[in-house]
Formats: sequence, structure tokens, C-alpha cells
Amino acid sequence: MGLLCALALASAPAAVAATPDCADRAGQCPQAEPAPREDFQPAAAERWIEVDLESHEVLLRSGSDVLQRVPAATGRNDTPWTTTYSGLFRVYSKSRDLSYLPQQGVYIRDWVGFDSRWYNGFHSFPLNGRGGVLDGRVGQDITNGCVRTGASDAIYRFAQIGMRVLIRGDRAPARSLRQGPSRWLLRAV
Repeated sequence: MGLLCALALASAPAAVAATPDCADRAGQCPQAEPAPREDFQPAAAERWIEVDLESHEVLLRSGSDVLQRVPAATGRNDTPWTTTYSGLFRVYSKSRDLSYLPQQGVYIRDWVGFDSRWYNGFHSFPLNGRGGVLDGRVGQDITNGCVRTGASDAIYRFAQIGMRVLIRGDRAPARSLRQGPSRWLLRAV
């Protein structure tokens, strides 16, 4: 979904119903945790979500057990705004509704936000206005940074606000923001 999709979700008046999220809790949004990925050790019965960027899979987990594997598509990685970043995050928002994304001209449902810096999250395949799938590809780096799947309803039901999300794999955008101003800054405004 990325920055452009999140802006569309935030500005869509009736297309997105409000759901309990971090904005309802005095603005305390869970952020990416600073701990290195290698140090993450879930509790024995902790429910959490893992994304493997290399295999393009979402794993719904309880402790070390994998409860369900879901094929996915991840970010194109050609700009900072189209990258699915690795790291440890927490679910900060959810919306079940069919939501229109005007920049892409598509709808999505089952939004589960986890990267509040880049506004990335899990969601359905891109849909038409009647809910029909427009692009059901998985196993590729083709999204605007989000993790999209054909089983978004399973991820939506599994995820809870505050749940940890571990994104594994080395991912950095093709060009770093530290390299100075670029055309990306103009596109995002």
C-alpha cells in the first residue's frame, strides 16, 4: 500500500469506517522496535506474524509453531515508498471495509497496518468496486510496499492491535533518502 495508499485511506470520507486503533488511545501508535531482528524471541504462546521477504510468505504463528502459511506479494523496492522494510513492528490499525485508493484506482479490504513510518500493512489483492480481484499475483515484489495476499481475511482475523510483526530479509530501497533530494520527494507531495 505504501504512503500514497495510506493517504487515500486517511482522506476517504465514507469509504473507510473508523476502527479502534492507536489514534483512539491518546495517539500512542506502536512503532518499530529498535531491537535487532535476531534478538526477537516470542513467548511460548505468543501469537505473532512473520513475513519472509525471500519466499514471499506470511506465517501466522503461536510461539515457534506455524499455524498457517499464506503466499504473498511484497514491495517493488524501487523507491523508499515502494519498499517492504525488514524489522520488528506492531499492528497499529485495522479496517475490514472495502476502501478505495484513488491514486491506484483500486479498492482493498482487510487492512492491517504494521509499519506506521511508511504506512505499510497487510491487505487483500487489488479489487474492483464490486470486490472482484484485479491482480492476484503472489510470490513477487510488485506492491507499493504493502504485503498483499489472497487470504487477507485470515490475517485480519488473526491480527490484534499491538501484535508483533517480524519482517525477515534484507530490504533497502534502490536509492536511499540519504543520497539527497530526488523525484520521489516531488511524487509524494
